[in-house]
Amino acid sequence: MTMLRKAAGRGKAVALPPPFLFGTAIFAGYLVHRTLGWRFAVPRGVAIALGIGLAGVGIPLSAMVAWLFVRARTPISPLSQPTALVLGGPYRFSRNPDYIGQALLSAGIALMLDAPAILLAVLAALLVVRYAVIPREERFLEQRFGDSYREYLRRVPRWL
Repeated sequence: MTMLRKAAGRGKAVALPPPFLFGTAIFAGYLVHRTLGWRFAVPRGVAIALGIGLAGVGIPLSAMVAWLFVRARTPISPLSQPTALVLGGPYRFSRNPDYIGQALLSAGIALMLDAPAILLAVLAALLVVRYAVIPREERFLEQRFGDSYREYLRRVPRWL
């Protein structure tokens, strides 16, 4: 596993953690779904199979990220002060594999519940993550880890 350690510094990367945003999107989308009753225009079995497939990729991806953070002895929560920059595993291919995992899991839940309103809310949450969370997080990590993080930004794409 590739990681970089850096000494003290204070602060947090984000104001609202993405799991909260995705969880809120699922909850709000479900409330809209219960009120409006929208359904996907695909056979129920297909929606369930697709949902299981998406969740089946999202859960292990986020679990792998959590394991890498535990192994690096750095907090996974963006509300905590990081002690290491994790660069291995799925971080070799994407700067935000955990957010991808959370989005895939959330989309899978939307499909399994036959609730397009959840999917719309998850897309809104993903936009908030992309345009409000990630820029702040990247500025924070650049201040925290300097040239090493800037090199990582040049080398690895944001999504895939």
